[in-house]
Amino acid sequence: MRVIQIVGVQLTSEDCWSLQRLSRTCKMVECNVDPVTLSELEPKRKKKKSGKAHETTDTGVTGDNEESLKGPAVETEPSGKKEGTEVKKNPGLKAKRKKKKNVVPIGNTSLGTDVGGFTVIGDVNQFKQVTVKRVLPEWLQNPSIVSCNLRDATVPVENFNLDPNLVKLLHKNFIPYFFPVQQQVIPWLLEHHNPKLVRPPDMCVSAPTGSGKTLAYALPLIQILQRTMSSNIRAIVVLPTEILASQVFSVFQTYSKGTILKVFLMAKRMTLSAETRSLIHTGLDGQPRCSYDIIVATPGRLIDHLEQTEGFDISNLKFLVVDEADRTLDDQEGDWLHRLEIKFWSHFNTEFAQPWKSLPLNVKSMSMHLKAFHKLLFSATLSQNPETLEKLHLFQPKLFTSIIERKSDNKNLASEGTSATADSFVGKFTTPTELKESFVLVQKETKPLVLAYLIAKNQWKRILCFANTNEATHRLCVLLSSMGSLQVREITSKWSAHARDLVIKKFVEGSIDILVTSDQLARGIDIPLVDHVISYDVPGYTKTYIHRIGRTARAGREGQAITLVTKDQIGIFRRTIKTSGKSNVERLIIKNSELRPYQEKYKKALVDLKSKVEEEAEKGKFGRGNNRANKRASPSKVIPEPSQTESQPEDPVVKKKKKKKEKVEEN
Repeated sequence: MRVIQIVGVQLTSEDCWSLQRLSRTCKMVECNVDPVTLSELEPKRKKKKSGKAHETTDTGVTGDNEESLKGPAVETEPSGKKEGTEVKKNPGLKAKRKKKKNVVPIGNTSLGTDVGGFTVIGDVNQFKQVTVKRVLPEWLQNPSIVSCNLRDATVPVENFNLDPNLVKLLHKNFIPYFFPVQQQVIPWLLEHHNPKLVRPPDMCVSAPTGSGKTLAYALPLIQILQRTMSSNIRAIVVLPTEILASQVFSVFQTYSKGTILKVFLMAKRMTLSAETRSLIHTGLDGQPRCSYDIIVATPGRLIDHLEQTEGFDISNLKFLVVDEADRTLDDQEGDWLHRLEIKFWSHFNTEFAQPWKSLPLNVKSMSMHLKAFHKLLFSATLSQNPETLEKLHLFQPKLFTSIIERKSDNKNLASEGTSATADSFVGKFTTPTELKESFVLVQKETKPLVLAYLIAKNQWKRILCFANTNEATHRLCVLLSSMGSLQVREITSKWSAHARDLVIKKFVEGSIDILVTSDQLARGIDIPLVDHVISYDVPGYTKTYIHRIGRTARAGREGQAITLVTKDQIGIFRRTIKTSGKSNVERLIIKNSELRPYQEKYKKALVDLKSKVEEEAEKGKFGRGNNRANKRASPSKVIPEPSQTESQPEDPVVKKKKKKKEKVEEN
């Protein structure tokens, strides 16, 4: 493309027409544009059919205004000649000016040309974009790799220098071997506190759900704390929900039997005042004291006691365990860690400002380092968010993480070394190798029918089914109960902890075949012997999907996860699979002919569901006020339109097309 300079301004051929229009009305001053060059650069135009005496010249300007360009005249044919005759061009057009263009080097590449003191860069897309690689901190680049294969548990528990009482309790609970994450984390913790001569590095563990992370920190903490007698809080374990806190509390109670350690559960199962009376007692000196060694708490209730309970002293804290760290730190009480650190360091007279952030590592500050508590973070989804990592204030952290072992990954690891290893696991979502994942494309109207068909055909039991809302959970439970002979129960966030525990206990015992729930049970909670996890609704976030499917294939058992995907959810599900780094998700194809034997039962179940939901809406089960209740309990989200369920006469042409389509699908 030719470049023209007009009074220090660069123009391209696309600007020629603007220049010519300008020349018709204005006298151009100090213009060094060659009209010959201008007429050469103009795009060709089709000549208009006209009987007028003057026609458009090759420059695209009529004869009246052509003089303003002050260039050689262009010969035109007389008006008497036929239309379509070519216009003769001035032979001077062949004499083109050639201006020397200097290539201007920028860096190591030539990005443009120098014209009249101005550099024309050109099209930026013609240059290859440089791929920017992220620069990770040293502790993320050099982790200790943990196997995802839970069947690699071949080392007996006796080989880990654990207390004989702990080994006895492990065998009593049918744990003869440790899982891979336990094999690495337990010896590391015991080694750095035997005894504690220097401040140990903080620890982050990212391992699949169901890989035994709870025991990985519970056993070392019990063994280390039982060495000394103390009536102070020495360990705090923080979890995001009351359900998870209750579960971890039971683990500490089980393995602290026979020791002097006392464990307290701090959650919103009772009022703050009642909990304070159980937690605090009056000491020999008449001062309020807390005599518990290990506190298991949720963030909100922990902050309540830190700021309101007299005698809740954490000056002797040795361990802070943050389980399900990604969600715990994103909690609405997101600054709980900062407030806890301020409270802890307020007990010491130190000349350092904000010692939890910037405590120098020298001889002068060594005593303060030994007083600092040890942070242990556990999660199935490791965060890479710089702001989140900064809030943790980790001291020389050590990372234990898992990677998904694939053939392509092995080649990359062998060829690229440590940096490839770091890039292959950081930010990835890992799941056990015993887990098989699949999905089914369904229509919204027949989604419950497909679910009932899968359960009946494969004779599945011990099923955990997830829906996105409490109302969808309830309607799906009613619908499945009406369609089959299996025992179906539901759990929602509205249930009390006692009622929820009773249902889970019956499910574990085998009295309940299908447990329908919302995402309340999707994270962290350990429900033994779950064989199948079904996502009736596609989760909106990748982390939710990972924690849902993590309820099965736990502790080395095989499991299956199935997701029902409608047409408008394909994009969301693809993005979820891509973000989680999975490539082995299988598609299950179900023909309409396979669903036909279940249609009558499905239609009857829909009628029963509609009547039951309307009955519950009248009773105000879903809220106060009939209008509001009817709106919230509307069965339209599950129940199709009547034309799709009731038998109505069809158009003969449509009926014929349907039969033809069904035959094709059967073949």
